[in-house]
Amino acid sequence: MDVAFLLDSSSSIESGSYIDMKKFINEVIDHFKVSPKDTHVGVVSFSTQARTEISFTSKQTVDAIKSSVLNISYHGGSTRIDLGLIKTYAELFSAQGGMRTNMARVLLVITDGKSQDGESETKQQAQYLKDDGILIFALGIGSGIKMTELKSMVSMEHYVFLFSSVRQMLPSDKASEVALALCAVARTSNAIIHPVITQHSLLQHTVVSRVTSDDLECALMCIKHSLCYSFNFNASSRLCELSNARKADHLKDFVYDHGSVYNELMFV
Repeated sequence: MDVAFLLDSSSSIESGSYIDMKKFINEVIDHFKVSPKDTHVGVVSFSTQARTEISFTSKQTVDAIKSSVLNISYHGGSTRIDLGLIKTYAELFSAQGGMRTNMARVLLVITDGKSQDGESETKQQAQYLKDDGILIFALGIGSGIKMTELKSMVSMEHYVFLFSSVRQMLPSDKASEVALALCAVARTSNAIIHPVITQHSLLQHTVVSRVTSDDLECALMCIKHSLCYSFNFNASSRLCELSNARKADHLKDFVYDHGSVYNELMFV
């Protein structure tokens, strides 16, 4: 999954609150498996101008991304959500920004206000992203937001999170709620099953082991299970094993297994 955060850095955000907003982003990131082969994270900030702070081509490890998030500067200025959306589309969700077309693509817009350039421009710029398959969520903070603008941006009306203040965002369960929503959307996107290799299985990472009627049932189980990234299926025994890992990350656990087919899950 490619996950982008569009972060409000306008003057309505106090410097202390801005630090807490960055901490919140990092708590959300903690729920992802960030690596070169798994989730990629990018961040764009916006105020009077928009800036790409972290691209999908940046070093994609949890520690590197979280460190970069904390180092994002506070800029001040007006609230130009539309410019942030333009920058996100051009420099993150693009070939030059490192976007992967074989992964789910999700954007979370975080703001405490309404765009200075008007709701219609925000809606139009968001539509370009949505038309290209990017799923947009919005997180509104405080009383200065414009609910109709947030709803005009998001891919579905219930993809809006509301907090009365930055302080209300700080309990870790709030970050978990947001992260799980992003992950759930990715898993319900179009899934592609890749039979990687026959006569092999990935061992030591099984989260569910069950006899199924066929490999299709096994694949559907994997899609529905929040921790499943790959699965082994043995046609003779009809044993389905869901794994919370992938072959590339655990080559030592990828072994010969007569009759078994190893499959990986990808989302588009």
